[in-house]
Amino acid sequence: MTVDYFRSDYSRIYKLDGSLYKQFEINNRETATQGPRSDGGCTLVVDIKGGGIQLDTASQTADSCQILTQFAKGVVPTLPAGS
Repeated sequence: MTVDYFRSDYSRIYKLDGSLYKQFEINNRETATQGPRSDGGCTLVVDIKGGGIQLDTASQTADSCQILTQFAKGVVPTLPAGS
């Protein structure tokens, strides 16, 4: 799933608004989060060649999108260039 697909499809499903959907870059790769939702969940998508990497988590005690973003900032730079 690409960030573009995530934005268009999930916005229709979850009726995303600006407070739940955020788009940014990690290591020059388009990235988006949706959440944190009322259930404490968050979804993060990072573009890679031919698709994307989707990560999900939930937390009732912390910002789940912040947790995923910090994790992605550690993992995404290790992806091979051009992937």
